[in-house]
Amino acid sequence: LKIGVNPFLASHTLYNILPEFIKNYPGIEVELIEDSANQIEVLLAEHKIDICITILPINNEEIDYETLYTEALYLAIPDQNPLAKYVQSSEHKLPFAINKLNREKFILLKNNMTLRRVTDTFFEDHDLKPQTIVETINVDNALYLVNEGLGITVVPASVKMKSSHQNVKYFKLNEFVYKNTVAIAYNKHFDISKAASVFLNLAIMRFKER
Repeated sequence: LKIGVNPFLASHTLYNILPEFIKNYPGIEVELIEDSANQIEVLLAEHKIDICITILPINNEEIDYETLYTEALYLAIPDQNPLAKYVQSSEHKLPFAINKLNREKFILLKNNMTLRRVTDTFFEDHDLKPQTIVETINVDNALYLVNEGLGITVVPASVKMKSSHQNVKYFKLNEFVYKNTVAIAYNKHFDISKAASVFLNLAIMRFKER
């Protein structure tokens, strides 16, 4: 069973499913292909992988999918940043004028990552021009650098919930506009294997229980 997944979803989504699948079906060899969402979709369209876990939107007409879950996105602000002192709760209205984020230092994901596209939309919607000091493919790395006081980033709720960093304040973005929608996808022109079908059904069941 060849499963495509981007690095963020490998850490924060796939491993909610994979251990149970391997224990229940020990005779199935699993191969993980970790890459950007765009590249994973290309591999799926070319039938080089059986199934993938990815973030919507999917722009390839060869691919169909089932939505697993939707999650909010958060600004992660280091305690050392003067803006952090205004953040009393991660759920309330932004406690400072949003234009104060203009020219702030940001740690961002690389341009080919879906979360980066959402982040860029947030900047464009509010006419913000960040200072990009680091680009990475790993959202956990970005949050680590925030904890070290180097800049601000945007993280999904699943990363926030698992984080043990002590030097970060979080503020939820408008979840009706800025969010992650995670799906399990397959090539609609090929019959998926029995192993892929079992994995797909297990994933849907697990996330419906959440």
